[in-house]
Amino acid sequence: MPSFCCVPNCNQKGYTSSLGEKVSFFNFPKAPLIRKQWIHPIRREEGKAFVITERTKVCSLHFRSEDLRKSINGRIYIKEGGVPSKFDWLGPSPKKRKAPIERQPLPAKKQLLAEDNSRRSDQSASVNSEAQETVEMSACESSTSFEDDTCKTPDLERQIAEQSTKIGELEEKLKQA
Repeated sequence: MPSFCCVPNCNQKGYTSSLGEKVSFFNFPKAPLIRKQWIHPIRREEGKAFVITERTKVCSLHFRSEDLRKSINGRIYIKEGGVPSKFDWLGPSPKKRKAPIERQPLPAKKQLLAEDNSRRSDQSASVNSEAQETVEMSACESSTSFEDDTCKTPDLERQIAEQSTKIGELEEKLKQA
Protein backbone atom coordinates (compact mmCIF):
# COMPACT_ATOMS: atom_id res chain seq x y z
CA MET A 1 0.00 0.00 0.00
CA PRO A 2 1.49 3.41 -0.94
CA SER A 3 2.47 5.68 1.91
CA PHE A 4 2.35 9.43 2.34
CA CYS A 5 4.66 11.66 4.36
CA CYS A 6 2.97 13.67 7.14
CA VAL A 7 5.56 16.49 7.14
CA PRO A 8 4.11 19.86 6.01
CA ASN A 9 5.11 20.87 2.45
CA CYS A 10 6.35 17.34 1.67
CA ASN A 11 4.63 15.89 -1.38
CA GLN A 12 6.32 12.49 -1.25
CA LYS A 13 3.93 9.71 -2.23
CA GLY A 14 5.14 6.20 -2.92
CA TYR A 15 8.55 4.61 -2.61
CA THR A 16 10.47 6.48 -5.31
CA SER A 17 11.49 10.15 -5.14
CA SER A 18 11.21 12.56 -8.06
CA LEU A 19 14.95 11.97 -8.63
CA GLY A 20 14.43 8.20 -8.86
CA GLU A 21 15.90 7.43 -5.42
CA LYS A 22 14.41 4.81 -3.14
CA VAL A 23 12.35 6.36 -0.33
CA SER A 24 11.44 4.60 2.91
CA PHE A 25 8.69 5.54 5.35
CA PHE A 26 8.98 5.32 9.12
CA ASN A 27 6.34 5.11 11.82
CA PHE A 28 6.53 7.46 14.79
CA PRO A 29 8.31 5.96 17.81
CA LYS A 30 6.12 4.56 20.57
CA ALA A 31 8.22 6.03 23.41
CA PRO A 32 6.59 9.38 24.38
CA LEU A 33 9.88 11.29 24.82
CA ILE A 34 11.31 10.25 21.44
CA ARG A 35 7.91 10.82 19.81
CA LYS A 36 7.96 14.42 21.07
CA GLN A 37 11.48 14.79 19.64
CA TRP A 38 10.04 13.86 16.24
CA ILE A 39 6.89 15.99 16.47
CA HIS A 40 8.68 19.20 17.46
CA PRO A 41 10.97 19.57 14.39
CA ILE A 42 8.21 18.70 11.91
CA ARG A 43 6.13 21.54 13.36
CA ARG A 44 2.97 19.59 14.00
CA GLU A 45 0.94 19.40 17.21
CA GLU A 46 -1.08 16.35 18.14
CA GLY A 47 -4.76 17.20 18.30
CA LYS A 48 -7.91 17.06 16.19
CA ALA A 49 -6.10 18.01 12.97
CA PHE A 50 -3.10 15.71 13.50
CA VAL A 51 -3.53 12.30 15.11
CA ILE A 52 -0.62 9.87 15.03
CA THR A 53 -1.70 6.37 13.99
CA GLU A 54 0.01 3.32 12.46
CA ARG A 55 -0.46 4.96 9.06
CA THR A 56 1.17 8.29 10.03
CA LYS A 57 4.67 8.20 8.57
CA VAL A 58 7.74 10.34 7.91
CA CYS A 59 9.74 9.68 4.74
CA SER A 60 13.49 9.06 4.64
CA LEU A 61 14.03 12.35 2.78
CA HIS A 62 13.72 14.16 6.14
CA PHE A 63 16.60 12.29 7.80
CA ARG A 64 20.32 12.93 7.43
CA SER A 65 22.27 10.07 5.90
CA GLU A 66 24.13 9.69 9.24
CA ASP A 67 20.80 8.89 10.94
CA LEU A 68 20.01 6.02 8.54
CA ARG A 69 21.55 2.59 8.07
CA LYS A 70 21.03 0.03 5.35
CA SER A 71 20.67 -3.65 6.15
CA ILE A 72 22.19 -6.50 4.14
CA ASN A 73 18.92 -7.03 2.29
CA GLY A 74 18.75 -3.30 1.35
CA ARG A 75 16.10 -2.23 3.83
CA ILE A 76 16.68 1.19 5.45
CA TYR A 77 16.43 1.61 9.22
CA ILE A 78 16.77 4.60 11.52
CA LYS A 79 19.74 4.53 13.87
CA GLU A 80 19.05 4.95 17.56
CA GLY A 81 18.51 8.64 18.35
CA GLY A 82 17.73 9.52 14.72
CA VAL A 83 15.35 12.46 14.42
CA PRO A 84 13.91 14.07 11.26
CA SER A 85 15.93 17.21 10.53
CA LYS A 86 15.75 18.07 6.79
CA PHE A 87 12.83 20.33 5.87
CA ASP A 88 11.90 22.91 3.21
CA TRP A 89 11.65 25.69 5.76
CA LEU A 90 15.29 25.19 6.87
CA GLY A 91 16.67 26.10 3.44
CA PRO A 92 17.99 29.52 2.51
CA SER A 93 15.43 32.27 2.70
CA PRO A 94 14.33 33.86 -0.57
CA LYS A 95 16.19 36.92 -1.82
CA LYS A 96 15.02 40.16 -0.36
CA ARG A 97 13.64 42.56 -2.91
CA LYS A 98 15.13 45.95 -3.58
CA ALA A 99 13.77 48.94 -1.73
CA PRO A 100 11.24 50.92 -3.78
CA ILE A 101 12.45 54.01 -5.60
CA GLU A 102 11.60 57.24 -3.84
CA ARG A 103 8.90 59.04 -5.74
CA GLN A 104 8.94 62.74 -6.44
CA PRO A 105 5.80 64.71 -5.59
CA LEU A 106 3.76 65.87 -8.56
CA PRO A 107 3.87 69.59 -9.42
CA ALA A 108 1.13 71.77 -8.00
CA LYS A 109 -2.15 71.88 -9.89
CA LYS A 110 -1.78 75.54 -10.78
CA GLN A 111 1.62 74.88 -12.35
CA LEU A 112 0.08 72.19 -14.52
CA LEU A 113 -2.69 74.54 -15.63
CA ALA A 114 -0.16 77.27 -16.44
CA GLU A 115 1.94 74.85 -18.51
CA ASP A 116 -1.16 73.63 -20.34
CA ASN A 117 -2.23 77.21 -21.09
CA SER A 118 1.21 78.19 -22.39
CA ARG A 119 1.30 75.07 -24.58
CA ARG A 120 -2.09 75.98 -26.05
CA SER A 121 -1.06 79.55 -26.76
CA ASP A 122 2.15 78.31 -28.47
CA GLN A 123 0.12 75.99 -30.70
CA SER A 124 -2.34 78.69 -31.70
CA ALA A 125 0.51 81.16 -32.43
CA SER A 126 2.07 78.74 -34.89
CA VAL A 127 -1.16 78.50 -36.92
CA ASN A 128 -1.73 82.25 -37.16
CA SER A 129 -1.38 85.29 -34.96
CA GLU A 130 -5.15 85.90 -35.20
CA ALA A 131 -5.79 82.67 -33.33
CA GLN A 132 -3.91 83.79 -30.23
CA GLU A 133 -6.09 84.04 -27.22
CA THR A 134 -5.12 83.78 -23.61
CA VAL A 135 -7.17 81.63 -21.36
CA GLU A 136 -8.26 83.55 -18.34
CA MET A 137 -8.63 81.62 -15.17
CA SER A 138 -12.02 82.19 -13.64
CA ALA A 139 -12.73 81.87 -9.94
CA CYS A 140 -13.98 78.38 -10.65
CA GLU A 141 -10.70 77.35 -12.31
CA SER A 142 -8.44 78.58 -9.53
CA SER A 143 -10.05 76.27 -6.97
CA THR A 144 -8.40 73.00 -6.02
CA SER A 145 -11.34 70.99 -4.66
CA PHE A 146 -12.92 68.17 -6.67
CA GLU A 147 -16.40 69.70 -6.75
CA ASP A 148 -15.06 72.96 -8.18
CA ASP A 149 -12.97 71.12 -10.78
CA THR A 150 -16.10 69.79 -12.41
CA CYS A 151 -17.17 73.31 -13.36
CA LYS A 152 -13.95 73.74 -15.39
CA THR A 153 -14.95 71.14 -17.94
CA PRO A 154 -17.75 73.09 -19.71
CA ASP A 155 -15.58 76.25 -19.91
CA LEU A 156 -12.64 74.32 -21.33
CA GLU A 157 -14.84 72.47 -23.80
CA ARG A 158 -16.33 75.78 -24.94
CA GLN A 159 -12.84 77.27 -25.39
CA ILE A 160 -11.69 74.21 -27.34
CA ALA A 161 -14.72 74.48 -29.61
CA GLU A 162 -14.04 78.21 -30.22
CA GLN A 163 -10.38 77.54 -31.00
CA SER A 164 -11.31 74.70 -33.35
CA THR A 165 -13.70 76.93 -35.30
CA LYS A 166 -11.04 79.68 -35.53
CA ILE A 167 -8.50 77.15 -36.79
CA GLY A 168 -11.00 75.95 -39.39
CA GLU A 169 -11.62 79.53 -40.53
CA LEU A 170 -7.90 80.24 -40.79
CA GLU A 171 -7.30 77.08 -42.79
CA GLU A 172 -10.04 78.17 -45.22
CA LYS A 173 -8.36 81.58 -45.60
CA LEU A 174 -5.03 79.87 -46.33
CA LYS A 175 -6.62 77.69 -49.03
CA GLN A 176 -8.18 80.74 -50.69
CA ALA A 177 -4.94 82.71 -50.67
